[in-house]
Amino acid sequence: MGEFRSEIKFVQDSHHGQAPLAVKPREEPQYRDLMRDIEINLGLHVNAKRVLLMCAGGAAQGVIGPLLEARPTALIVANRTIDKAQHLAHRFAERARAGGAAIDSSDYASLHGHGFDLVINATSASLSGSVPHLPPGVFAPGALAYDMMYGSGLTPFLEASRSLGAARLRAITPHERGR
Repeated sequence: MGEFRSEIKFVQDSHHGQAPLAVKPREEPQYRDLMRDIEINLGLHVNAKRVLLMCAGGAAQGVIGPLLEARPTALIVANRTIDKAQHLAHRFAERARAGGAAIDSSDYASLHGHGFDLVINATSASLSGSVPHLPPGVFAPGALAYDMMYGSGLTPFLEASRSLGAARLRAITPHERGR
């Protein structure tokens, strides 16, 4: 699996020596590594797939750019508060259109029966041993459930995903965190 750590690259500054090269806000290298894990290590090509991104916080913001570059048929941002999901989807709408992808927002209850090929949990719910309510039919046949929360064993999100029909489960493991 790819490395999940921030890397700061340096450029030579003629006046001050080395200076950090700016990384796009909230699009740090670990999010590209996450996409590499999904597409290369797990063999799920996001192009033309339906993707559900759970949460509208910092981790979700960081992975949206790399997800859109992969050109999913649809990228749905779902959050417990719909306004945050709408705001985040709106922020990336032009970038999605320019890249030939579609982005939209939803609350969790409205996801019933929509069948996603990839469901990414970017929430912190697993920290408290809980998971946002996922309605039946959220996983398409052969779907991958991916938890950005690291832990040993199955996270609460992955346990819930398995019971709802996810065919494949993946989470970042503790030993991958610092590599």
